[in-house]
Amino acid sequence: MRIFFIGNVNFSRSMFDVLLLLEDVEIVGLATKSKSKFNSDHDDLTDLSENQYLACKCVKGGNAPNIIEWIANLKPDVIYCMGWSLLIKIISIN
Repeated sequence: MRIFFIGNVNFSRSMFDVLLLLEDVEIVGLATKSKSKFNSDHDDLTDLSENQYLACKCVKGGNAPNIIEWIANLKPDVIYCMGWSLLIKIISIN
């Protein structure tokens, strides 16, 4: 299963680590935030992408057209969003 991951808090990092332990899982990309004035437990996950050689973008929100197109081009089977304080539009990437 191809997974795109979105997150920017401590919980996000923990869940990302769990996904890495699963068989038949390929994390194809990651979206995180480099800064957050809102989350007291903010965690920039950029280092995870560097360690796993993943496509990564630091974003301010998840609904920008260029972000949606970028995610679609990575062809994930599923998008996991764990620890994100903004609403994300439901999109079809097929």
